[in-house]
Amino acid sequence: MKANYPNFFIVGAAKCGTSSLAYYLSQHPFIFISAIKEPDFFSHQELEKQQLYYQSPSIKSKKLYLDLFKGVKNETVIGEASVSYLFYPKTAQNIYEFNPKSKIIILLKDPIKRAISHYLMDYRLGLVSTSLDEIIADKGNKMKYHYQQYISLGKYSSQVKQYYNVFGKDQVKVYFSDNDIINFLPNIYRFLGVDTTFELIDKEQQNQNRAFKNPILKKVYQNHKLRNMLKNVIPNIITNRIKTEKVELNLNSSSLDYMRTIYKEENAKLEGVLGEKCWDYNL
Repeated sequence: MKANYPNFFIVGAAKCGTSSLAYYLSQHPFIFISAIKEPDFFSHQELEKQQLYYQSPSIKSKKLYLDLFKGVKNETVIGEASVSYLFYPKTAQNIYEFNPKSKIIILLKDPIKRAISHYLMDYRLGLVSTSLDEIIADKGNKMKYHYQQYISLGKYSSQVKQYYNVFGKDQVKVYFSDNDIINFLPNIYRFLGVDTTFELIDKEQQNQNRAFKNPILKKVYQNHKLRNMLKNVIPNIITNRIKTEKVELNLNSSSLDYMRTIYKEENAKLEGVLGEKCWDYNL
């Protein structure tokens, strides 16, 4: 197998800090991360079937996918980050068939906080105008894919178990990102087999739920085509530093009760898979 084949993957979950982790790892001299985040190469068939509202193009050609790693020089750890890889059940096997020795990193966060964060991201991008309370009350009947993205993605147990079944626990590491990701970076370096003493150059978090204060910039950012054009012209490091305001959300009590109920049961299943305590909702 050629040296510039990826040998590790950050597979999710969505809105659990994968962008920040990919950015931090890219600073390490022995780690190469593809410049394009979310190539979705191993999940593109499932994404095409669903035709999600994100309208983000997936890389379908193996050649184009491998072109993402042409820049590899002396790096020994080569990877990418696509959060769709965790949710879709066929993806783990697809990655295994590509490289059975791959190392897998999974970030998880309190599923209620994750759901709210995911909704706020879509709201900021202009991809949803319906309230999260209404989407939860709908339970996926009319708003199937919004419910999937905010609620179903937080049902982690079967998703993690799929990777354990395919790769084995030695090749899969699960981290809780409720606290600062930087705290467990040395552990990740150890898992990937690189220098654990490396000090980050830039510790700024990526992809936070913030909206532009400038109304013109806000409208531009909510336009899918314009946003993609800007990505190719203005680096993230610049857009992250343009004046923004934090977006917050207050859910009604019935929505919170619903999520606490379904996730309490789900978290118990996850504890059985991981063999460790997760999040506790005191109902």
